[in-house]
Amino acid sequence: MKKAIILISILIAIFLAVFLLFFANKNTRSSFIIDAYELPSVLHEVSSISYIGDDKIACIQDELGTIFIYDLKARKIINEIDFALPGDYEGIEYVNEKFYILRSDGVLYEIQNSKINPQVAEYNLDLFAKNNEGLTYDREGNRLLISTKSKVAPGKEAKNERHIYAFDLTKKEIGKTPVITMNLDDVETYINNNEVDLESKNDKAKKILKFRPSGIAMHPINKRLYIVSAIDNLVISTDLKGTILTIHQLDISIFNKPEGIDFYENGDALISNEGGNGNPTLLKLKIENLN
Repeated sequence: MKKAIILISILIAIFLAVFLLFFANKNTRSSFIIDAYELPSVLHEVSSISYIGDDKIACIQDELGTIFIYDLKARKIINEIDFALPGDYEGIEYVNEKFYILRSDGVLYEIQNSKINPQVAEYNLDLFAKNNEGLTYDREGNRLLISTKSKVAPGKEAKNERHIYAFDLTKKEIGKTPVITMNLDDVETYINNNEVDLESKNDKAKKILKFRPSGIAMHPINKRLYIVSAIDNLVISTDLKGTILTIHQLDISIFNKPEGIDFYENGDALISNEGGNGNPTLLKLKIENLN
């Protein structure tokens, strides 16, 4: 009788240990949120963000040619800057008191004197990819980095390639060849070799990777690039040669559709999410949890 009680106690202990381990793992992806902001409905389709200092971020959404300045302390929009007609705007970056906006078809806007009388210049980047969404600033190179989302060249061999181009802010021109070339195969290899556990949005038994960059940002301290793939809920960090350093999947139940990413000066991350069937959000998290 005593042996039976001991055996039952051991089985219960094992069951509880497994349950707690499962619960802990299930919530690991959501436990590192520092702060959460529910964005207003006009930013339901928020597509990109740029931290501009003093607890303020610049946001764009993919339907209006308007920059929205959001105050993180007041938790509201405090200014709107019109720069163009409605269009599919997917990237924003703030550099030396100028805004740069990337339209998905490869047109770059430069907005000066945004506080008084905005002056807008346009640059046609002449990219093969018809969908380009990532935009970030490389301070040391004085250049903007622009990531493609769709096919980068004709032919089946280019189907899984993703390019990052550099726009020289001194010459105001883009390089003809990519400074970084990445491949879906490299992402899959890293995931398999490092046993990265992935969830699927559609409950399929096997997670099907797409790797379509929707946002990109350079970390101000470790100088890594952090690339968001909204369709996979992935954040991939690389060096400036494109070597994958880490891959992290964001909690699907919290990060509905992560499109934008940027960083505070201290390295904390900000990730924006389109609203989908809910509300658009902005989430602040420690960078250590993306590494």
